[in-house]
Amino acid sequence: MSREWEQYQDRFNQRPETYNAYVDVWTKNPSARMHFGSWSMFTMCASVEPRLAREVPHKVKRAEELLKAGGYKLGTPTARGARRWIRAT
Repeated sequence: MSREWEQYQDRFNQRPETYNAYVDVWTKNPSARMHFGSWSMFTMCASVEPRLAREVPHKVKRAEELLKAGGYKLGTPTARGARRWIRAT
């Protein structure tokens, strides 16, 4: 059985740690699934897609809260400015 996030894995080739963080929080925290409804919406909010940051800032904030509660923090962004979520130590 395919997991909905597997189809997006190649989009995270430059940020595998972020992909793993998103999958980890999505699979372990029922609040993430309840609040966002789809893995792609969760990841777009956590990545602060500009349209979503304007239209649903409360969802962007919630995605960040869920990742932080899951033991992650923001790391150094990519050269193009994409967010990197890494394990907080």
